[in-house]
Amino acid sequence: MLKAFFTDSEESKFITEHRRQQLRNSLNRKVEFFLPRIQTALTNPELAEKAICTYTAMVKWAPGSAISIEFVQAIFTQFIINQSTTQVSVDCLKRIFLRRTDSASIFDRFKYIILESLSTVKLPTGLLITNIPTVLKFAISICYRYMMPIEKMIIQSSDTKSQQYLTSIITTILSVRDN
Repeated sequence: MLKAFFTDSEESKFITEHRRQQLRNSLNRKVEFFLPRIQTALTNPELAEKAICTYTAMVKWAPGSAISIEFVQAIFTQFIINQSTTQVSVDCLKRIFLRRTDSASIFDRFKYIILESLSTVKLPTGLLITNIPTVLKFAISICYRYMMPIEKMIIQSSDTKSQQYLTSIITTILSVRDN
């Protein structure tokens, strides 16, 4: 029900822009009310897909502070690897890191986690999550849009792991072209 309300308040043709802005402002004051409920729903396998869809609808208008490290890590480590929640998980990540007006600043907070996850999280079969076509497309989009901040992070960091993560992702992306 929340997903429908969040989506309708953003996309309905029957709401004026003034009313839409009033709804956003009202909802922004209630984010702390919604987040624990969504988190609780995520712990239930039967509700996880709907919870991710609700969160995706909410992050269209929610402040960047509503996007937590724990949630992004859970998307990568628990939900992308689950076949029933893969697509909604990727859609959620796209909404957060590619489709918001403040996606670049949000990406800046999560860039290391994203690189690490795309290059280390494995499916139950032992393959990397970038073997899923939608995850690979997401990885390509992330690299295309944020290569400069990623390179800057790697140059400024003395951590060799981030270099290894980027090398792994780029190798995966380039190997697709060869096939």
